[in-house]
Amino acid sequence: SLDRVDGLLTCMPQIASLSGRPGRRRTGRNVISQLSDTWVVVPGFNEAGVIATTIAGILPVCPNVVMVDDGSRDGTAEQAARAGASVVRHA
Repeated sequence: SLDRVDGLLTCMPQIASLSGRPGRRRTGRNVISQLSDTWVVVPGFNEAGVIATTIAGILPVCPNVVMVDDGSRDGTAEQAARAGASVVRHA
């Protein structure tokens, strides 16, 4: 689950709060529509081997993902874009 991804701000606390009861999580379109104005920002530096999996795990929960590439030289930005994230390059 997303709450086990190291170094990543996740949407799990927001999903739990949407249910109205602590510890209960909703899934499906209601959660995604309620999180449509939430953005997840994923920093990355030479993470080509894992960035696509990370992005793929986030998108079903939070549809707006920005990957900030910090000067990677291994194709991290390209992999993130192919996985569906918006990419911003910071060099």
